[in-house]
Amino acid sequence: MTEAKPEITPEKLTLWGPFRDDPIGVAAGLRDKHPSGIFPLEYPGGRIGYGILSYDIGRDALLSPDFIRWAPPNPKPGRAPMAELVYTQSLLNLNGPELVTQRRAFMELFKPGHLQATLAGQIKDIITHVVSDLEPGAGNIAQTLGFFLPIDVMSGLMGIKHLPRETFQRWILTFLAPHNHLGGSSREMWLQSEAAGVEMASFLEAELKERDQRAADGKPVADLLDRIARSEVLDEKPRLAMAILFMVAAFDTTQGSFGRGLLALLSAPKQLKLFRDHQGDRNFNRRAISELLRIASPTLTTSRHADKDTQLGGIDMPKGTELLLFLNAMNRDPAHFPDPNKLDLERENAGDQLALGLGAHFCMGANLAKLELEHAWGELLRTFPDIALVGDGNVEPGPSPNFHDVQRLDVNLGARIS
Repeated sequence: MTEAKPEITPEKLTLWGPFRDDPIGVAAGLRDKHPSGIFPLEYPGGRIGYGILSYDIGRDALLSPDFIRWAPPNPKPGRAPMAELVYTQSLLNLNGPELVTQRRAFMELFKPGHLQATLAGQIKDIITHVVSDLEPGAGNIAQTLGFFLPIDVMSGLMGIKHLPRETFQRWILTFLAPHNHLGGSSREMWLQSEAAGVEMASFLEAELKERDQRAADGKPVADLLDRIARSEVLDEKPRLAMAILFMVAAFDTTQGSFGRGLLALLSAPKQLKLFRDHQGDRNFNRRAISELLRIASPTLTTSRHADKDTQLGGIDMPKGTELLLFLNAMNRDPAHFPDPNKLDLERENAGDQLALGLGAHFCMGANLAKLELEHAWGELLRTFPDIALVGDGNVEPGPSPNFHDVQRLDVNLGARIS
């Protein structure tokens, strides 16, 4: 198979700067230049891969066994050891039978029926407590509820009882910092990331040892760490990597979705009223949460590599070809989502959104994230019915070129109702 020669100058991969600040605008500009929805992309070092904007082409790539996640067989130069552990020993970059085996060990926990039967009440109680801690009036909700929601929920589900929010937050933000500054991470940043990773790993190793003792004493499974500790498919390093991944991934996905979704709701009064009026309507809520995820798209891009010579979008893809899928652009493809920049909580095909991926690497905690967001937005709007943006919200994006989060979103909560 011969590689199709690009007939246009490849776009250079520069995720930092304009893409971080205006990912929707940058993706729209790329779509104007490349209406086919697929275009050649020059990676650092001169490698040529392809960027994907088209919903249909991107969906095909995510579902195809010809395209896989990729982890280097050897440690990546410059990457801290704790980060290397998560990248190479967890679900993040596994493929094939090993991925399937590890996912099967935990998927039951995250199925909608199991979540509703066993965890929905606990999640709702946690969210009610977090919202009750908010002080009425104006403030940056991204730094309060936006941060504490995923921290408190994941702490509860993992059975972590004695870790201050601030420590959890510091570990995650410091651990992720060099990954969130592509092209700008310093040696000092990596050293700080590794130190935070070691602290987090030491804490989780102690927690897992406690769970080992619980198992030895014949005590029943009580939380996610119990399940990780008793897994028959994880040895010491993968189980630690899995515990770290659950802490980090649960924070990023929910924190980004919460802030961007709330901004979308508060910016569309008619849709906000519709959301309020249908609280308790499970069928409406499922579609509404999917539409808010489509608009918010917490993860902006994901990558795949051709595992064999193949084709995609009518283009020959030799083995090793790299793909960068622009999830935010795919979720706003007008060929699949009419009037894609409009928030429409009654959109018929909202469930087609790809914010949390698809295929073998579909976000395992997707149903958990949806449940958290449904209860969090609902409880916030119930408790503070007069909530409104302060001006335009004074929105400041987070530092990552890949996560569509906000580190500032100013709202006026107004008065609290009991």
